[in-house]
Amino acid sequence: MSFPSGVPETHRPWRYMFLAAGVAAVFGMFLPLIEIKHKPVTLGFTAVELSFGMDTTRALAVKELPRLLDRKLKRVRSAQEDLQLVLEASKWAILAFAPGILLFVFGAIGLLRKRVGRVLGVLAFLLGLGSIGAWIGLRMGLAYAAEEVEMGTVAVALQVGAHSLLVIGGLGVLAGLGALFQPDRISSSSDPMPRQSA
Repeated sequence: MSFPSGVPETHRPWRYMFLAAGVAAVFGMFLPLIEIKHKPVTLGFTAVELSFGMDTTRALAVKELPRLLDRKLKRVRSAQEDLQLVLEASKWAILAFAPGILLFVFGAIGLLRKRVGRVLGVLAFLLGLGSIGAWIGLRMGLAYAAEEVEMGTVAVALQVGAHSLLVIGGLGVLAGLGALFQPDRISSSSDPMPRQSA
């Protein structure tokens, strides 16, 4: 069976996986990224809040932390400073989702072109690795912060928004490898009717 020129011979899912990674990135930005817990109060912050609402985030932390630390007045000021360091270090958290947004753009390009080739496959693979690397960086950064700031009974942990980076990374790596090794191919057959120049 012959295909008109410009129509893919096969319909592969790579472009839809790129789009799914972008959707995961958008949701991930608005889901809790980190959680700061001290029984019985828990504070959750999204990437959007950490990156664009830092004044509100700081105000909430300053207001709630004395309650979290109960009557231990000597440690309140120190713990507030430690918490501010963690929040300040997280202010660029939104950039962790940039690979997912770029994967969405690649998916849109794939839909418009009706195919995804090896170039987009390589770029998507690298972006997927970048998203996984961002998750590892957040995890290691929080572990380092916990050691340095000695926040005691105040615990800082990654939440579902951070873990969505692994979903984005996995989709990027799988779709990138798929597009690299099995790109959409265009039929080499020519149109039965000759084209007229405009």
